[in-house]
Amino acid sequence: MAADALDTEYENGVADVLAYLAGDAAVVERNIRMPGKRSGKQRQIDVRVTGALFASGNATMVVDCKRYTKPLDVNHVGTFVGLVEDVGADMGLLVSTVGISPAAKQYADNVRGIRLDILPIEHLAAWSPRGTVSFDYAVPEELFPESVRAVRRAGFRVRPIKVDEWRGDVGIGLSAFRHFGVLSPSGEQQQQARKQLEAVLRRVGVSEPVELGSGVVAGGGTPGHRWLEVSLAGVPIGLKVLVSSEGEIATELDCVATSFLEGVPREQLDVIRPAIWPIPTMFPRW
Repeated sequence: MAADALDTEYENGVADVLAYLAGDAAVVERNIRMPGKRSGKQRQIDVRVTGALFASGNATMVVDCKRYTKPLDVNHVGTFVGLVEDVGADMGLLVSTVGISPAAKQYADNVRGIRLDILPIEHLAAWSPRGTVSFDYAVPEELFPESVRAVRRAGFRVRPIKVDEWRGDVGIGLSAFRHFGVLSPSGEQQQQARKQLEAVLRRVGVSEPVELGSGVVAGGGTPGHRWLEVSLAGVPIGLKVLVSSEGEIATELDCVATSFLEGVPREQLDVIRPAIWPIPTMFPRW
């Protein structure tokens, strides 16, 4: 797959993470242009987030995503600071797949509103949290590469999937998925996304994309989620729950108490936590 398509995949993944973390506190947009106040040119922005950011009032944050193999250096940060200032954003978030040099971190620490973060590709692959919508299609083999590029340009992440043999020779399977910033996407949102995807596929020559299925993730799905064993009065009982926070632990234990252990005092239920808990998040939460 071409490098530009993989860059777009990374950008869409970062946007998914931010949409999930922001929820209804902010609007996340992908691959847009903003006018440069100093340059007088339209500047390409990987991701723009607008709303109540990090407990602030209404603000705009621009995000630049770097799928690099070497750490960010001072020049990368300097170029990004220039972009943030040119478009007049309140904040800037520079995200990379790898590390950050000490000098780059020091530079960013001394510029108001500039944040640096690392989101490795393997961690990003684990981000498919509650509310993620997916649509599975089969497309002709010869149109598969261009279909993937087109779907990514439309703002979706893409992964190949297996096509069941009983469907016959319908082509190669792909799953297009993204997060819309809500935990329970409406039927209207899902239908609009489906229409958008099918229109995109038709534009690259897939006149009749074969729909294989669709769905919405109901729980879990972030790198911070872990299966923790439930205990009764401190003794493991052989039951596990998928959680990433104390709030999720409480919710899951309430469910366990009412659905599986009726009559057991709720206050005697707990989980066995790992040494590091909760698992550190990669991005600041809203």
